[in-house]
Amino acid sequence: MRRDIWWAVQRGDLQTTQEILEKQGWPEEDERAHYSDTHSLLATACAAGHIEIVKFLLDWRKYSGGGCYVPEGMAALRNGRMDVLQLLLEPVFTDFCN
Repeated sequence: MRRDIWWAVQRGDLQTTQEILEKQGWPEEDERAHYSDTHSLLATACAAGHIEIVKFLLDWRKYSGGGCYVPEGMAALRNGRMDVLQLLLEPVFTDFCN
């Protein structure tokens, strides 16, 4: 498991997160985490309220395969991160309203 990327996301270190992903690519264990009940990188950033990292991860990974961020949204909601929740819901409302 690549703990370096998880540690950077958890601490809110955007520069290190960017550097690691650019050098090493997306960690395989995050692919599994996104579809299970463990936290993905995005859910970790959402729970901690690191909105700049959330934006970066959304852009980097293009998570928007369907735009379903239920685990990530719940992580943000449980931790009172309404700004992050709003960011996650933005594409849903944009698509719905157009």
